[in-house]
Parts: sequence; C-alpha cells; structure tokens
Amino acid sequence: MKRITRKQRGRSQDNFVSLFSFFKLIKERRKLRCSIILSFALCGTAQIGRAKEIGPASDYCREINDPSSGTEIVFKGGIYKGACKVRRGGKAGSPLVIRGLSLTERPRIEYEGKNGNVLEIYADNIVIHGLEFGTTHSDVDGIRIFLGD
Repeated sequence: MKRITRKQRGRSQDNFVSLFSFFKLIKERRKLRCSIILSFALCGTAQIGRAKEIGPASDYCREINDPSSGTEIVFKGGIYKGACKVRRGGKAGSPLVIRGLSLTERPRIEYEGKNGNVLEIYADNIVIHGLEFGTTHSDVDGIRIFLGD
C-alpha cells in the first residue's frame, strides 16, 4: 500500500480548492452575464414606447396630438369633456395607443355639441380601447375615421 505524505495531501486539497474556486468563478460570471443581458432587455423595452397618464382636468386632445406625450396616452377614470381631432398617429409596428387605465373604471368622453364627432381620426396606426363615449346628439358619432389605413 502506498502512503500519501502530508505534502502530497496538501497538494490534492489545493487542487480541490482551486477547482472549486474555478467553478464558483464560472457560476458568478454566468450570473453577471445574465444580469447584464436582463438589464439590456429591460432597457430595450423601456425605450420602445412612452406612456403618459392624464386625468379629467387635462386637455386630453392636446395630449393626444402632442408628440412629446409619447406613444401611449392613458386616461385615468373620470369624465372628459369635448371633441378632438386626432391628427397624430403612430408608425407601422408602433401605433399610437389611446386607452383607459382601468376596465372597471372606464374613462368617459362626453360631447354636447351638434357639429362634428367626439373623436375624429385623421391619422394612421392608432389603437383605441377601454374608453366610453357619453350621450351625444343623433348626428354625432363616438369615433369617425376620415383618413388612415
């Protein structure tokens, strides 16, 4: 039987510790790589579009038509007054989204005028959902599309 000296035993333990450290380093690098990839992914989604929440006191038509408002206009619950001509649209694959914040407390747009419509669309690539339209006169539509694809 071959005896292992203390010096040889120390080398094998050192090799084990080195191997363990190596695998620990690889594991840490994987975590770092995954966190870097995840942060790039999150940054990329944050830059796809910007959302702006507005309330009933806001001039909703100005916010919709203002390019600095972003690509998504989110209406908080409440009653909004007046009509709007929507002249700003989105792009193919990146539409302008006009929506309600909550489906249980839908925002309501009311227009008491006799001429025109509540929302008149003069643009392309627009998505509208989650809004209610108040009582209108018989010749007034909630949404009318005049131009667009």
